[in-house]
Amino acid sequence: MSEAVVERPAVLEGLAEWTSRPAGLSAASPAKLASLVDAAVDRADRVLFTITPREELDVSAQWQRMGDQAWCGQLRHVVACTARLSGTDRDFAGDELALALGISPLTGRALVWEFGAIASLPGLVEAVETGRVSVRHVKAFMRVLDEVSLTLEQRQAVALIALGRYGDQTPGEWAELVRRLVVTIVPEAAARRRDEKTALRRARFFPQAGEQGAKWLQAPGTPLARVPARL
Repeated sequence: MSEAVVERPAVLEGLAEWTSRPAGLSAASPAKLASLVDAAVDRADRVLFTITPREELDVSAQWQRMGDQAWCGQLRHVVACTARLSGTDRDFAGDELALALGISPLTGRALVWEFGAIASLPGLVEAVETGRVSVRHVKAFMRVLDEVSLTLEQRQAVALIALGRYGDQTPGEWAELVRRLVVTIVPEAAARRRDEKTALRRARFFPQAGEQGAKWLQAPGTPLARVPARL
């Protein structure tokens, strides 16, 4: 049998054969090679990718994690306190929470409603507690759900599927993926929401200094575009 001839890769052309190394020069041990690789990776972590030292970025991330953990604790506490109240007393939960937090009653009631809506979706709070997603991800997720009219069961299904599929994206990217998921699961939801918005008409007037005023309008785009021409 003739021996197979192994051609030298073109990338090695122009380089000296290892067998022609100077006398006394030995190959590095695996441990030495590993230490060289670790040192290179360590230098890259500190210098190559960020101007801010890695340790300082880690501290910023830790503070973010602590803030997310505090949010989870507050959510669970508010939901538990609200659940223990009777129907009539529960109407004042937002006002009393506003007193405790130093916020307006309207904001307090909105916070109680938001916490309850998030707690009704399986896995969201747990995902924040384990660090898989952040509070920003959850808020982006809820904004997407509020864009369409979904039943509680449909919202829960979207939450479970989204947590199973996504997680490594930024909040904005996550929201876009969830938006596409909603259309896939409930295609009629987007059309229903569009019809509701088309039928909606809202206007508010805000007096300003110097006998001036501002008006906020919400209506379909085509008739709304004609408003400036009439001013």
